[in-house]
Amino acid sequence: MGKKNDIRIDTNKIHPLLKHYLDKMIKYANQEGIYIIVTEGFRTVDQQNALYAKGRTKPGPIVTNATGTSYSSQHQWGVAIDICIANEGHMWDVSYIKKVADIAKKHCKHLGWGGDWTKQVDGIVDNPHFYLDIWGKNPSPLKTKYGTPEAFMCTWTGGVNILGKGLWLWDSYKKGRKKVVKMPRRSKVKILKRGKKWACVEYQGIVGYARNRYIK
Repeated sequence: MGKKNDIRIDTNKIHPLLKHYLDKMIKYANQEGIYIIVTEGFRTVDQQNALYAKGRTKPGPIVTNATGTSYSSQHQWGVAIDICIANEGHMWDVSYIKKVADIAKKHCKHLGWGGDWTKQVDGIVDNPHFYLDIWGKNPSPLKTKYGTPEAFMCTWTGGVNILGKGLWLWDSYKKGRKKVVKMPRRSKVKILKRGKKWACVEYQGIVGYARNRYIK
């Protein structure tokens, strides 16, 4: 371990907005001399069930109260990651993870931290855990709206659906915004977040804003 990040997950299986936040978190943490190991991302039903078995039917401490078949882990929905620290001697150093959390709060609007949870309210304090807080602290809203992670994941991508030469990607949705690149009709994009008029999307590695009604 040392001055090097270690991404041990498939980032294509986490929500595009979470991937965007992870990139920002790593960038700004590195500027502070902190390097990150990403240990957990998306989990399948079988992987979640295997974790649930620890401390129950398998050796080891209890690490989760969510079974895989209940879809009750944020990891199963691709909206959470777990990290530790790559700097020598600080792998599980909470003070270092808190520094990363402070960086995340500054640069990532919708990224929550499990270290802010309390045992009294949440039943656990989960320092390595970072998650998209748009849907709260658990997947209940996602289960209600989408039913399964697979249905939810279908909303992560879209295509440009507009007549003519294409659709502009802008650097902002606010007044004074500037054009970044024109996306041809039927271009595929990753959808980070949708608003009433604008969608935050990623096109060919560039994150910007496009008119929501033209992203289908």
